[in-house]
Amino acid sequence: MVRGTAARVMLTLSIVATAACGSGSTAGPVPSGPVTSTSDYYVAGWVPSGYSLVTAADDKVSKLHGAGYGSAGDQAGDGLSVRTMPTASVARLGLGAGTATTIRSHQATLVALMDTGQVYGHALWWEERPGFAITVQVRDPIDVATLNHVAQDVRPVDATTWHRLTIETDVLARTGQVAPDMTRHQVQTGSVGGDQWTLTALVPAGYPLGPEDQRMACAELAFKGEHSDGNRNGCDRPNWVLVAGVIFVFGEVDAAVRRVTVTSVGLNVTIDTAAEASFPKSRFYAIAAPATACDVRVSDPDTAGSGSGMGLGEIGPTQKLASNMPCFDARPPGLPTTAPPTTGG
Repeated sequence: MVRGTAARVMLTLSIVATAACGSGSTAGPVPSGPVTSTSDYYVAGWVPSGYSLVTAADDKVSKLHGAGYGSAGDQAGDGLSVRTMPTASVARLGLGAGTATTIRSHQATLVALMDTGQVYGHALWWEERPGFAITVQVRDPIDVATLNHVAQDVRPVDATTWHRLTIETDVLARTGQVAPDMTRHQVQTGSVGGDQWTLTALVPAGYPLGPEDQRMACAELAFKGEHSDGNRNGCDRPNWVLVAGVIFVFGEVDAAVRRVTVTSVGLNVTIDTAAEASFPKSRFYAIAAPATACDVRVSDPDTAGSGSGMGLGEIGPTQKLASNMPCFDARPPGLPTTAPPTTGG
C-alpha cells in the first residue's frame, strides 16, 4: 500500500484508473533506443520480470499521461509508472530536487520518495524536449538500478495507440460495465415449467483491441419476456436476479473453470459452464433456483476450497427485495431442484 496523502498524490498524479493486464511489453510497434519524439505519450519498453501494464490514463486538466505497471495481484498499478507532463508540473509534484544523473543522453534528476521520514521508492525525471518532461517512478522493492533500466528504455507511442490502451485498461471496463455497443452472443438456454430462459454474453466492442485488452464481458438473463440488467452486482461477481418471478443465479468465470457448484437452501447442484468463441478468456453459467435460495454460494468444485474469484462467491437479493420475498417459505410448484437442461460449448 502507498503510505500517506503526499505519497498517493505523487504516485497517482490525480489519474484515476485501475485495472489488470497481461504481458509487460511495449504497446504496439515502437522504435528501439533513445529517441526524442514529438509524441506526448510514453510507455515502458522494458519492465522487470513479473510486471505488466495495469493502467493507461489521462488527467486532461493537468495534461498528465501515465502508464502504470504492477506485479501479480497489484490492482493499482503503482509499483512502477511512466508519466509525461509539462516540465512545470515536476516541481509542483515535489520531484524537483535530487541527485544529478544522465538518462537517454539527457540531464536527469534522481529523487528519493519519502513518507513519514522513510524512503519507499525512487523517481527519475528529465526534460525529453523543451517544456516536456518524463518521470519514471518505482516503489520498493524495485531498486535504483532497475529504475534506470526502465528509464533508459521508455518508448513513445502515437495518440491512436495511447487511446486504445486507455480503453483496454479502463477501470469500469475491467470490473464489467454494460455498454451500448457491446455485441450479444447466446451462450446457454434452459427451461422452467416449460418456458425457456436464455443467457446472453455481452462482449466489449471490437474485443480484443490489442494484447493488453483487460475489458470484461457481462451476462444477461432473459425469461418470459423479461431480462436482467446484465450488471446488477458487477460483471466480475455472481448475479442473483429475480426475472419473471423466478430466481436466477448466473455469471462469468475464468476460462479454466469448467464447472460451478451452486448451493443454498433447497439447492445443491453442479453445472457445466459454457464457452463463447468471441470471448475465450471466460466461460458463462446460469441456473434457475428455488424460492428458498436467498443466500447462494457459487464455487469451483474442481479446486479444493475454491469459493472466490471472478463469478464465484456468495450472492443474494438486496435487503429491500429480500424483505418482500418469502425466501424461506416452501418452494413453489414447478421450480427445479436440479440444474435445468443447458446448451452451450
